[in-house]
Amino acid sequence: MFRTIDRRMLGAAAVAALMLHAAPGFAADEGKPKSLTILAGPTGSSFYATAAGVAAILGDEGVRANAEMGGGTSNVVGVSRGTGELGLTMSIVPSVAAAGKPPFQEPITNVRGIASFTSMLAHIAVAGDSGVQSIGDLAGKRFASQPVGQATALIFDDLLAATGTDASKIDIVRGGLSFQTDQIKDHHSVGMVSVANYPASFFTELASTSDIRFLTIDDALAAKLQELNPGYARAAIPAGTYPGQDAAIPTVGTSMMMIASDEMPEDEAYWLTKTLIEKFKRLQGAHAALARLEPADMAAMPGITIHPGALRAYQEAGVLAK
Repeated sequence: MFRTIDRRMLGAAAVAALMLHAAPGFAADEGKPKSLTILAGPTGSSFYATAAGVAAILGDEGVRANAEMGGGTSNVVGVSRGTGELGLTMSIVPSVAAAGKPPFQEPITNVRGIASFTSMLAHIAVAGDSGVQSIGDLAGKRFASQPVGQATALIFDDLLAATGTDASKIDIVRGGLSFQTDQIKDHHSVGMVSVANYPASFFTELASTSDIRFLTIDDALAAKLQELNPGYARAAIPAGTYPGQDAAIPTVGTSMMMIASDEMPEDEAYWLTKTLIEKFKRLQGAHAALARLEPADMAAMPGITIHPGALRAYQEAGVLAK
């Protein structure tokens, strides 16, 4: 996570506080939904693993819950329109949706935050012999991004804007992770971008079989990105994360978060959030990136208004002030 404060003691205390100070007269099953669809990401991604983990927890509580494939930006649309009751996105996305900026066709202001799960960092990998040292050097070259609708594509657009790089000067190809890594392996593209937890298995495999290096995002560029969107946070990929990567890679990150419609009843959002707080140890096992997750981390949702029901659960757990 971005914070360096040890949350473990606070996490245990939060669960105890929630159990001791639950609202008087609130029955255990009050607000429990009958079924929930969670819009996630591609199978094999941390998005999908997290959604599946949440669905398993809710299923054990008697809720028919399932994870469905989606994308960081398309899930906001889906939750807004009622395609799914819950969706996973990134902290940079809601403010873009609220402003109606591309790829959104109109403002979306009816989604609320339920929980934040983990930090995902921008990885910009280029072939070792590409000669590319910065985003601006991509002009005149082929580069692999992800489909419009994925948060990675949004972040790459922000990188181009922040560096003053004209997208029309780059031969941008789009596809999933396998497509992107194959582009580098087969020397069809000079590089790729992905927002991922670290260590990302596909980058580990790519660095083991191909000569790649990662572009850095310096303080000045990070500040420009944060001006474009308050959902960015300063971050670094630690040294030794990937084969041949001997130094830390300064970059930016964004938080994976779960959202719901503002029409979700307050009691339902409260029950959902309360359940996840009480079961956060199980969430830690859903994906390696969630291993250090604590209730205080779940309550930290920049760039979005927290659902009133979720807010009440976090306040009762003692991780947010009343």
